Amino acid sequence: MTPSRPMCPPAPWTYFHSTRCLPGARAYGGVNRSQQLLHVLQAAGGQPVPLNLFPNEHADRNGNLRAGLALALRRDFPGARTYSRIWTAGRYARLLGAARFANPGTPPLLLWENTADDLLAHAARSAGFQVVALPHDMVALNREGKGDRLPAFNEEIRALARTLATFTISEEENWLLRLFGCDSEWLPYHPSPLVEAPLLATRANRRPGPNAPVLILGSISNPQTRAGILHQLEMLRACPGIVGRQILLAGNDTDTLAPLIPPGVTLLGSASDDVLQDLLQTCAVIWIYQHTGTGALTRVVETLLAGLPVAGGGLALRSAHHHPDVHPADTPDDLARLLPFLPSCARQPRRPIAAETLFARKIRLLAGQEAADTLPPIPVS
Repeated sequence: MTPSRPMCPPAPWTYFHSTRCLPGARAYGGVNRSQQLLHVLQAAGGQPVPLNLFPNEHADRNGNLRAGLALALRRDFPGARTYSRIWTAGRYARLLGAARFANPGTPPLLLWENTADDLLAHAARSAGFQVVALPHDMVALNREGKGDRLPAFNEEIRALARTLATFTISEEENWLLRLFGCDSEWLPYHPSPLVEAPLLATRANRRPGPNAPVLILGSISNPQTRAGILHQLEMLRACPGIVGRQILLAGNDTDTLAPLIPPGVTLLGSASDDVLQDLLQTCAVIWIYQHTGTGALTRVVETLLAGLPVAGGGLALRSAHHHPDVHPADTPDDLARLLPFLPSCARQPRRPIAAETLFARKIRLLAGQEAADTLPPIPVS
């Protein structure tokens, strides 16, 4: 019998990363997604070399313009050849060249999270980098307004198709990109242990009583969240009392909605962390709604980890229907029928170990590490 290979910690290796998870960054869904990606690669031995996209030493306008003009002459230059875009592309080219020079042992592999910035990926490819896209959403489809999104969508698809690989946060975007011939995989969101720990502590203290209230929670500064909450309030005003429970509304800047609050809804406004913690522990369910937008891709998982069941309408539950204790509820009547059957504590979502391991193995392989089929499973938690 062949002896099994001992499980040793993977050897450290480095890669370049354009990430939203910067020191001092305010915690929100995008930052938490970045932390997940960094944690998975760190468990696989990866050490990122962050790219500072706004360094003072690359503020030289003439130098940036000359470098940008060289890129703008290429046929595959993305979008319009405006002065601003040419200058920005040149600044990125110089920045990437300086990063390679300062890190000679790091392979030219760039993990590209902010996929709205197509010039960074173009400059990286032109400088000989391999680029892996990690989109947080499809930027062109998430634009505000009712203008024609097709040209921007076509440019975004072209930019993603030129990368070596793409890992999406949503199942729908993975399906869409594969239809356009992209090498795409779905990497579901699950928070890093740093974000997960306080959520599990909240779960351990769940104590909803009989007829516990319904929670509507969101930041009004987000236009899609604001539109969803306004729609919920309109529906509740049209059928007062149908839910049969107290409904609590909390979140940043929700105080501005005071004139629009219907009977049966209690406005808590911009609640403190302690108040939000208490709401997660005592409410029966969170009810979220999005008529347009990208859904609640990070909030659903985090809410379930805190033990609170999730009901959602419109597009809010995109890529989340496979989770236990996630329930469609487009109307207050749907919510009322659901309430008697909700558990006091939602079942805990499982970490997507297979998808995270596939991601880590792919990046290791591109970084020149062991062949993907010879690696042990990557420890991710």
